[in-house]
Amino acid sequence: MSTRIAGWGILIALSLAGPAGARAEDRVVAAQASVRGLALEDATLEDARAALGPAALRHNGGEGSASAWYVCYAGPDGTTLVLESQAETGGGVALTSFQLLSRADLADTSGDPDALGPLPLAGACTALPTLGRAAATDGGLRLGMDRAAVEELLGAPAEAGADRLVYVMETRVPMTAEEAAEQGATEDPRWYRWRTVRVELERGRVVAIRVVGLTC
Repeated sequence: MSTRIAGWGILIALSLAGPAGARAEDRVVAAQASVRGLALEDATLEDARAALGPAALRHNGGEGSASAWYVCYAGPDGTTLVLESQAETGGGVALTSFQLLSRADLADTSGDPDALGPLPLAGACTALPTLGRAAATDGGLRLGMDRAAVEELLGAPAEAGADRLVYVMETRVPMTAEEAAEQGATEDPRWYRWRTVRVELERGRVVAIRVVGLTC
């Protein structure tokens, strides 16, 4: 069996034939899947609005895998934070991805670019005075870093180009007894969990951090 993770110009096929090891690199990548204390798949869009301010809740206009709801915030210098919930994986409720951007025109609200194509923000973002150019994930990945600093923090990427570094974490998470019973899992009842981190650079510096989470 296999699954595919789509997000912002990368489509990665991952085999589910066997368990992934709990590598140190995986833990470092997993640590990037939280921003402002909002962890992917644990926090909700309503949690974000409660913590950061009552931002407008917008739909991207897509259907199926491309359908997503999002909120966005902008700092005084144009730094932008977009928090999104895909309809299929997050129900339009739980956070499934976020984008930390040096400017708003880098935002892509498509949910699934392969199905819908890049989509800009539909309107202005809510002002967030504490959001600035040194903004970072809770795991320490920061806008403005150079390539060497990113690789020192996250290690060797799964995919790389002149303007991007992509990291993928695959691991397995034990189901609760209730979840195992609901899923009918009798042997090794575990969820498969992925985190993808896409880092985009301009002139050698990080201008966009895009993180996607999926557990199934």
